[in-house]
Amino acid sequence: PQMSPMNWFLLFVFFNFSIYLTLIKVHFSSNSCVLVGLKPAVSAANNMLFMI
Repeated sequence: PQMSPMNWFLLFVFFNFSIYLTLIKVHFSSNSCVLVGLKPAVSAANNMLFMI
């Protein structure tokens, strides 16, 4: 199926968002509370990428 430009834009945003969260997670890897908070968000973003 042909993807609309809006879908490509959302894919781009979610992809950058997941990278951004991953960088934060690595940067604050010493803080377990931050890790626990970011893991669900990162997996949710990754699941959206694979679903599209």
